[in-house]
Amino acid sequence: MDRELRISFANRIEEVRKLPQFLTEVESFFNISFPKGKMINLALEEAVANVIKYAYPPGVGGEITLSASYDSDSCNLVFVLSDKGQMFDPTKAESTDTHLSAHERPIGGLGIIIYSQIMDTIKYQYIDDTNHLTMEKKIEPKNKPNIT
Repeated sequence: MDRELRISFANRIEEVRKLPQFLTEVESFFNISFPKGKMINLALEEAVANVIKYAYPPGVGGEITLSASYDSDSCNLVFVLSDKGQMFDPTKAESTDTHLSAHERPIGGLGIIIYSQIMDTIKYQYIDDTNHLTMEKKIEPKNKPNIT
């Protein structure tokens, strides 16, 4: 995984509009296609939106970076979402009770469920005052090598 694409977002919710174009670039750059591209977009939208909404105090600017790389050995597309906002490990967040009605359920928590169910692997690290959320999805290349 020596090549990667990056995109940066300001912590403003309208910035998530950049994701579809970025994912198109990812497909082209790594010569892959997302069989369920809208689902990957949804997962990344939820993850980025959570950082935008909760990582920084109101009125405080901050940069969010999303990188994409592809491991051709494992066929894993790897996204790393990084920010210097408040430390938060979504892999240890309290589960939202989805059995409660929308009126009974507290606000928040569904985004984590959405991207955790769409992506194959979710990992979190806090390094050098920076949150790193790694999300992996197995994606087969467009042109599989013909092995005989």
